[in-house]
Amino acid sequence: MQNELNKVLKWLLLPILMVSLFLLILSINALKEFSYIGRDFYPNKTISVTGTGEVFATADIAEFSFTVTKKASSVGDAQGQVDGVINSVLESIKDFGIEDKDIKTSAYNAYPIYVYPEIACISGYCPPRGEGYISGYEVSQTISIKVRDTSKAGDAISSVGEAGVSNISGLRFVVDDEDTLQREARDKAIADAQNEIENLSKELGVKVKGIVSFSESNYNPKGMYLESAAYGLGGDSVSLPQGENQISVQVYITYEIR
Repeated sequence: MQNELNKVLKWLLLPILMVSLFLLILSINALKEFSYIGRDFYPNKTISVTGTGEVFATADIAEFSFTVTKKASSVGDAQGQVDGVINSVLESIKDFGIEDKDIKTSAYNAYPIYVYPEIACISGYCPPRGEGYISGYEVSQTISIKVRDTSKAGDAISSVGEAGVSNISGLRFVVDDEDTLQREARDKAIADAQNEIENLSKELGVKVKGIVSFSESNYNPKGMYLESAAYGLGGDSVSLPQGENQISVQVYITYEIR
């Protein structure tokens, strides 16, 4: 009877021992993985370098915008007046090869105009202002335009002015395929950083183990030429030198060394 009981106990203990062994192996692996991660992300010895890459390109697109604002007794009437001016403008720029895809509304506002009764102050006391009423509505719409033939940008702006728009702003010359130039500048910056770490590691007598962190910053100024109505709108064509656009990328790389 005792032998049979011992056999039963052995069969019961065997699965428990196997499960315990399995859990122990998992715990050891987890500790090893945790130790590995900690060592990779928090190295004791590092060197940080900065790399710079620059690309220059002639702008191939001119962008500008204009705003039309009108007031009327109703939103519909004000919008109708705005539409009339915008349609006139768009008709005037057809000859400059501007496609529909390059014309879009970038801002739109419509709000009521409130008028409050005037209340006279007596002996320094000013009674509470009475309830206002809506006297009309104001609608404002901003249209953004891309001119892909930059040589016609000045003529296009003059044409918009001749159509009765006095609020033109934000002219800038940009590169259409800017993402490609950005990648090119980044590649140059990374190569510059790699050259720097190679020189440093040789001078310091250390070996580079791997990259710990990477970040970048971009600098891409765009020329702004229009700020007010002082460009001879409605007169002669405007001369707009475009120059070159500079695309600059800086990368910051931290290397683990040994």
